[in-house]
Amino acid sequence: MIQPIDNEVVEERRLEERVARLERMVALRAREGAACLKLGKGIPAFQAEKMEKVIAVDPEVHEMLPALRGTSRVAYVVGLRWKAMQLLTEAGYGCSDIGRFLNHDHGTVLFARNNKFQHSTWRKKLRRDRR
Repeated sequence: MIQPIDNEVVEERRLEERVARLERMVALRAREGAACLKLGKGIPAFQAEKMEKVIAVDPEVHEMLPALRGTSRVAYVVGLRWKAMQLLTEAGYGCSDIGRFLNHDHGTVLFARNNKFQHSTWRKKLRRDRR
């Protein structure tokens, strides 16, 4: 037997769906705003998302992304930062865009590129991993 549709229940569900959609939209906008603040000026959120997808190819680098945007000079972090720069360079991004994305100067990216993305400690780690 088919039960009649209760209009109050239908309206309540629609209202819940609208509220959920608005909450998701507010959360997304907050994340985009926070991403723009973290990334510095000049990087649109959609471009940052594309760059993050490029970096997501290497899980180790993607996991350390917040640290890569910092100023850490720990050799391991620097090696991963250079790896991220290499991935983004191979994807076709310019030095200025990569620098803005990682909160570093474009000169840092140029220095890494000129050294063929081979940080001395990073090379040692790769040699250890091959054994």
